[in-house]
Amino acid sequence: MPAIFAEEQRLAAASDDRCACLANSALAYYTSKARRDSPLLGNLRDAITEDAEMRPVIVSLYEHLGNLTATAKALYIHRNTLQYRLDKFQQTTGFSLRQMDDLVLCYLLVQGA
Repeated sequence: MPAIFAEEQRLAAASDDRCACLANSALAYYTSKARRDSPLLGNLRDAITEDAEMRPVIVSLYEHLGNLTATAKALYIHRNTLQYRLDKFQQTTGFSLRQMDDLVLCYLLVQGA
């Protein structure tokens, strides 16, 4: 039990949220070392973060579970503008943010950026 409590404390300390929960913190926490130490992930992060306007798109799209309409509303942009940005991002990086695996990977990569 003390080991579990200690790990929960580390998880909470690593979160920026005032009220952290396992579901919101675990993915970023348990992948942080790999994201920080991996040359491959570092290279991918650099490619993804070249376009500064894509970070908020990736974060918002992740937070809205891939829903384009909700994401466009949250970003105060037209849905067609969002689709254009997603298409452009896919052409330059090869990642389709409409695919959940690609979206989660990109979200994790921009977390530390």
